[in-house]
Amino acid sequence: MRKMTKYTRIYFANGTQSVSSYNISVYKELLIKSRFHVCHKYHIIHMSHIINYYK
Repeated sequence: MRKMTKYTRIYFANGTQSVSSYNISVYKELLIKSRFHVCHKYHIIHMSHIINYYK
């Protein structure tokens, strides 16, 4: 997911996209308990899609 001005763009694993009128903070609250990670203040990703992580 990626934050836009007042919307959230959602990217699906099959390559499709959707735009939601909900702010990304709504998704943070809903998804943080189900293996999603806030990797940046404008991005949320499901942990199963992370291949490598470097600090």
